[in-house]
Amino acid sequence: MKKTRRSSQVGDVVRNELSSIIRRELDDPEMSLMTITDVEMTTDLRYARVFVSTLGDESGREKVVQSLQKARGRLRHLLGQKGFLKLTPELEFKADTTAIRAGSIEKILGEVLPKSSVATPVSDPASVAIDQSEKNREANDDNESE
Repeated sequence: MKKTRRSSQVGDVVRNELSSIIRRELDDPEMSLMTITDVEMTTDLRYARVFVSTLGDESGREKVVQSLQKARGRLRHLLGQKGFLKLTPELEFKADTTAIRAGSIEKILGEVLPKSSVATPVSDPASVAIDQSEKNREANDDNESE
């Protein structure tokens, strides 16, 4: 779906509202481990593709998506009652597999590339920035003393 500024903004609002509706209105224990990661809206704002991620295996993820697909009429009705759009979008739920794909790509890169060339994730970016600023300060001190 093509993204415009307006469709992105409305998608963010739909994501927030759907998250609160699902948390309050649906009494399904499977939904407690579900997160709405993204909502893509069409440019005319009539259709919304809702991406959800869940903890667990593939079968659990598909079960959550099926449950949401069954409840999409009710979810659309409750979303329409919020009244922030002239037309309430049709909802389509999809499993978000971004994290799974990223993990498989990282695994392949780890097998192909030598260990030294694979970037390691930074757990605390602030500490890296502090370390870098200390190195810069030391280099400046060395240059001034010469």
